[in-house]
Amino acid sequence: MKGVDSLENFSLLGGGKALIYNGEIIGGIGVSGGHYSHDEIVCNAAYSVFINKTLPVYINQTITAFPYSDKLPPDAFGALVSLVFNRGPLIDNTDRRREMKKIKSISCKQNRH
Repeated sequence: MKGVDSLENFSLLGGGKALIYNGEIIGGIGVSGGHYSHDEIVCNAAYSVFINKTLPVYINQTITAFPYSDKLPPDAFGALVSLVFNRGPLIDNTDRRREMKKIKSISCKQNRH
């Protein structure tokens, strides 16, 4: 690999990539286990599937679950997309969904005005 091989308390390994969506870093993806060149191939394929297929599904589910959420600042919208990605879009009265129900209630009230 070209570039920095290591810094104090930091190690650079192949197979990692920042997840960038609409010009914003939204996370990262990493693959290890093989030669770094093979890890990079797998990482690039995973990146493409996540950005082009997976993320749009969860964005649409977020907008459906939380009306007007796409009007929020990118960081706030990203937090809701992460919530839906990790918990699913269902909003009900269970304890696990209590926060989601409250967020939806606040969002709907604020956007009626």
